Amino acid sequence: MMNLKDLQFQISSERISQFLLVSLFFIFLMHHWYILFNTPLLPGPDGGYYAVQVREILRSGNLYYSAPPIAFFIFAFFALIFLNLNAFPAPLCIINGVKFGLAFMKALCIFPAYLISKQITKNNAISIGSAILFEIHPFFMLLAYGTSLFKNAVGVFFLLSYIYF
Repeated sequence: MMNLKDLQFQISSERISQFLLVSLFFIFLMHHWYILFNTPLLPGPDGGYYAVQVREILRSGNLYYSAPPIAFFIFAFFALIFLNLNAFPAPLCIINGVKFGLAFMKALCIFPAYLISKQITKNNAISIGSAILFEIHPFFMLLAYGTSLFKNAVGVFFLLSYIYF
């Protein structure tokens, strides 16, 4: 039988895990944004492709080249925010919208990675550790920073969410 102290400990343990997870999200968001922001252009051989697609979405609402659109619309959303805030000159708003969108979606992967691990292990510490390992895994880092497969890095969030739900 569970008494009140055990229940309070479980509640506080859940709260600590939630706080830690949200904190890790913001830490990874700033880390990814810092790495991408220190590159003057979009990294990889296809970096300009993303800028062209986002520019065309902002101009006409359509993609310039035929491609799966969800990642480009997410990037365009952040570019539009930067444009409305006058944060950068217009071409840099597009480039930085892509960068921030990528950093945001990559950092967002920590939540479904945690939930999948929590469902399997039923342990908060292991689940947070596995979510951190997922975020810093070299393949995932290379996917987002080195090979310019930004669409795939964004798609990982949706894949993990699909696996969990």
